[in-house]
Amino acid sequence: IRSALLTQGWKVEDVERVLAPESASSLGSRVAPAYSSAYVSSLFHGRIGRWHYLFSSIILCLVSFVVGILAFGAIIIAVLSRQDSPEGIVVLGIIAGIILAVIVGIPLLLWSLGLSVRRLHDLGHSGWWILLNFIPYISIGLTIYLFFFRGQDAANRFGSIEPYERSFHGAWDALLRK
Repeated sequence: IRSALLTQGWKVEDVERVLAPESASSLGSRVAPAYSSAYVSSLFHGRIGRWHYLFSSIILCLVSFVVGILAFGAIIIAVLSRQDSPEGIVVLGIIAGIILAVIVGIPLLLWSLGLSVRRLHDLGHSGWWILLNFIPYISIGLTIYLFFFRGQDAANRFGSIEPYERSFHGAWDALLRK
């Protein structure tokens, strides 16, 4: 394998690094980024601007809508097929809809909370302000504040804002970065 990689133009250092034996502890520490606690933690650190927040919120709403339609559709189909089907199939359809909503709903909830916390960081506030969403009428004011108020231009205690192109493509790139 080593000679084949070297003949294909790989550098010796890269081949050595790829083929080097790893200790058992380093193998166990490799976790896919989407499933690691560090990835979930990174959702709540840093800052995002208004454009990134708006674009991400629109994508989040669309994904949530599609998941809701699929979950609700599974439940409705199960209930409508009740006349011709045994009880077990109806219950299975309802359970499938609920499981779909939970499995996809939890990551969407984390994504939504992370967006709001990072937007609050951009405005110079602690992420704990997100708890204001649980107070009626104040949640409306907080939503307006997050969408329309300008963040701090200079770096603050939560870091500096990452510049990106203010277009669909730039917002999409920024969305995929975190």
